[in-house]
Amino acid sequence: MPRPATLDEYRDWARATLDVDYDLARIKARYETNIQTALNTIQKSSFWLTLPALLDQHKTEQEARTGAAMLMSQEINLEAKPYSSSIDKSFRHNILWNKRFPEEPKDGWATPDSWYKLFDDLIRSTIVCKFIDGPGIIATALSEHATQTGLDCDYSPRANERGYYAFHHYTKFPMKLADADFNPRPVDLTLELQLTTQLQEVLRELTHPLYERARLTSEPRDDKWKWEYENPKFQTSYLGHTLHLIEAIIIQVRDAANKRQSASPDEQIDPHGPRNS
Repeated sequence: MPRPATLDEYRDWARATLDVDYDLARIKARYETNIQTALNTIQKSSFWLTLPALLDQHKTEQEARTGAAMLMSQEINLEAKPYSSSIDKSFRHNILWNKRFPEEPKDGWATPDSWYKLFDDLIRSTIVCKFIDGPGIIATALSEHATQTGLDCDYSPRANERGYYAFHHYTKFPMKLADADFNPRPVDLTLELQLTTQLQEVLRELTHPLYERARLTSEPRDDKWKWEYENPKFQTSYLGHTLHLIEAIIIQVRDAANKRQSASPDEQIDPHGPRNS
């Protein structure tokens, strides 16, 4: 079959090439059962149950150091990737990102059998920090926390040309999920925690629908949009970069103000300048 260009064409291709019919109720039921099992496993883990205390500790330390709050909220809710979104991601993995097509990707075809190993965001959450230094601090703390609870983990800063900035933290949880015959099989499923800032999160909420549509296109990439100032992609991307710069300036102002506040009276600078005696 020719390379699929749309999601509908991909479904037909998967049926013919991978023997996977995404419309089968059995495949969807298995996915939803496994996702619920994954949610329950993570929510009952020592890592997750003690996470609020970890965040509270770093919140207190950061406020003592900077005089400013660290997190927008300490309430963190787990989200599961819907079945339809996993189909979308398999389309991107198998087709749009696959430079070896029609051969399988380097790490294998993404199918309902391999999703739990290949995809690192089936269960995810977001931690929103007030300032640009927060995501890096929390990412390091999460890694120490995961190691102490016996879990493998990793994290990395993310930045791309569309103006997206965040840290992504990944923790692997061993569990048993149903195979194609609904028999339990051991799997290491990854929890993704996105660590971002309040300004970047506001922008993400505004622009995510645009990103959702763009990432399912097979059109060739070029740089023409970087000169098309009326193009929504131009506007949202460069707004993201601008916000990142503004956040850096904000933190410099925050730290300078905190330094002045903590200085002794003899060290403080009179905002009106020197006075004549």
